[in-house]
Amino acid sequence: MIAFINVAGCMDRIGTTTQAVQLTRFIKSMDYDVAYMEMNDKNYIKNTNNVYSDYEEKDTGIISVQGIDVIPRHKYIDIKKGGSNLDFLIIDHGCVNDKRFDRKEFLHGGIPILVGGIKANELVETENALRDNEMQKAFFVFSFVEEGDNEELLLNMGRKKDETFFSPYFPDPFVQMNESKEDYFQQVMSAVMLRVERG
Repeated sequence: MIAFINVAGCMDRIGTTTQAVQLTRFIKSMDYDVAYMEMNDKNYIKNTNNVYSDYEEKDTGIISVQGIDVIPRHKYIDIKKGGSNLDFLIIDHGCVNDKRFDRKEFLHGGIPILVGGIKANELVETENALRDNEMQKAFFVFSFVEEGDNEELLLNMGRKKDETFFSPYFPDPFVQMNESKEDYFQQVMSAVMLRVERG
């Protein structure tokens, strides 16, 4: 049965798409059937057609970029009804403050992962999300954080500390993995898989 992983950011430009694409790449490296879906209005994937030489739009509507299959969002309902042989679908929900953000689907339509940060312009939105009781259901990923700040942040996360992760730096959503990035995603997926198994 397919598992849905929903990724959203506390604000724009916090690394949501990078996390979603890289998570897709990592799961694929584990020999699972996985695809990415852009459930927001950013059109990031369509705009990569002049950037990556192996961008390909297939007759099925699926786009392939750097070996990652991108399924158009109009296929979402069919997939939810069982019309897919995928093991995982990673869904990029964009920013929680977007007008079209589907809060219910993000929180209850799969396993939610929320991306935040601690820069001055990020902190208010990150804290707002953390104060939201429903958002406590989500795993939490901090982007763009100095390693020396991790321990203090974990203390501040309270009971969420075991479901909090610190992303390494990704200069590009489609950049190849290295060992530190693989270790990070292994931690995230170990936690995700526990929740998948619990149902």
